[in-house]
Amino acid sequence: MDNSVDGVLKQVVKTVLLICCFLSVIFWITSYRHLIAGLVFGSVIGCLNFFLMAREIVKTTQLVQETGDSKKSRKIVFGYFMRYAILALSFIIVGKSQYLAVIPFVIGLMLVQITIYLQYSWRDNGTNK
Repeated sequence: MDNSVDGVLKQVVKTVLLICCFLSVIFWITSYRHLIAGLVFGSVIGCLNFFLMAREIVKTTQLVQETGDSKKSRKIVFGYFMRYAILALSFIIVGKSQYLAVIPFVIGLMLVQITIYLQYSWRDNGTNK
């Protein structure tokens, strides 16, 4: 992958794992131990989804730059549906499992978006007003 994309990917995944560990410790201390598995599972699926999206973006931009043809959308569409199939399968697993809670799973999925929002909003410090 591209170095800039790889750096952002590593930074976001590291921050997601730190937040997930912090929330897991809070859940452990406050005796909500049954929520930890859903949070961890959601965080892993969210990071996997983010990694697959980054890989597809890099491949697509390289393909368009090399060939000059932006009509090769078959790989793009396949990657898009593959990511959503993984999300759908994980929601089915969480819905049918008695050991995984839905709300912490959704929070874990959203940790990637929350991390990106917080990192880039704090980086700007209000300069883009």
